[in-house]
Order: sequence, then structure tokens, then C-alpha cells
Amino acid sequence: MKGPLKYTHSALGLSGNATEKIMSSTRSVIEKSKKLRKPSSRVDKIGTAVSGLASISLIVVAIVQLFGEKPLWAVGTLSVGAVSLVSNRIHHNRIKNRK
Repeated sequence: MKGPLKYTHSALGLSGNATEKIMSSTRSVIEKSKKLRKPSSRVDKIGTAVSGLASISLIVVAIVQLFGEKPLWAVGTLSVGAVSLVSNRIHHNRIKNRK
């Protein structure tokens, strides 16, 4: 019959192996996710263009809302559109300077 100390050592060995397997799969996922953090330049350029169009659309909608007698909605939409446009321009300049 095994003593309690031998059972403890075997349990620790098994849990250590399981922990090592989990850690290796976690490292693998982290390495794969690094590729997703930085899109290709083509995808980045398309995303910036779409974002710019969305920003301009929000500003146009805000102007229409202002004339449609919804001034509070117009202020909110205009502010979101303006912040989005400024953010998009900053990102565009970062991309441009990266090259």
C-alpha cells in the first residue's frame, strides 16, 4: 500500500502535467492573436476609408436633423460624427507616417 506522501507526489505530478499543457495552449493562442492585432495595410486602408464615410454620414445626418427640428439629436449626432472624423484622421496620419 502506498503511503499518503506517494499519493501526494503522484497527484502533484499529474496536476503539473495538466498545467503545462494548458500553459502551452495559452501561449499558442497568444502568439496567434498577435497576428490579429495589426491588420495588413490593405485592410487598414479599407477600414479607414469606411470609417471616414461613416463619420461624414453622421455629420450629414446631424445637419438634416437640425433642419428637421430635432436639435438635441442633431447635437449628439454631430458630436459623435466629429469625434469619429478626428479619430479617423489621426489614424490615417499614423498610417501615412508609418510608411
